[in-house]
Amino acid sequence: ILGRVGVGKTTLIRNSCEGPSPWDDTRYVYLSASRPDVTISVVEAEEDFRDVGSMLGSVAHADCFVLCVSAGDPQSVVDVEEIWIPFFLGCFENAFIIVACCKGDLIDEQEILFSEDIASELVGVYRSEEHPARFVEIRDFITCSRLNRTGYEKVMEAAVNLALTTAYDY
Repeated sequence: ILGRVGVGKTTLIRNSCEGPSPWDDTRYVYLSASRPDVTISVVEAEEDFRDVGSMLGSVAHADCFVLCVSAGDPQSVVDVEEIWIPFFLGCFENAFIIVACCKGDLIDEQEILFSEDIASELVGVYRSEEHPARFVEIRDFITCSRLNRTGYEKVMEAAVNLALTTAYDY
């Protein structure tokens, strides 16, 4: 789970489970409702491009990524194409991403924020000009909201399904 400071990464993690919490203080684990045999180890990381090496070590073996943006921070959406896609293209052969639009309740409350049109423009495949075989695929854009308590399970289930699909395809 990656994203700018304050976009909602921790809230996504903390709201992805119900019942007895499988979380502890040092390692986050998501237990899939649809696939009880699957767990996801979660690394919470913020962009700190002064120390890409340490962040890369945490995510190097990920099957997929959840990239968080915030409905309250339009710059976080701009960063997807300006910062994150170049990061993934430079560091991975293939990267599969679910974009989680956290703080989705702000979409209705603030008229100046992005719309579903911007979201649909992000979904797709991006290729490296330097290394044409490398690609980043944004598979889905899912809105979630702590206030409305919606979307968190959908984000994590999409990540489970994406990880299972891509692990066998590539």
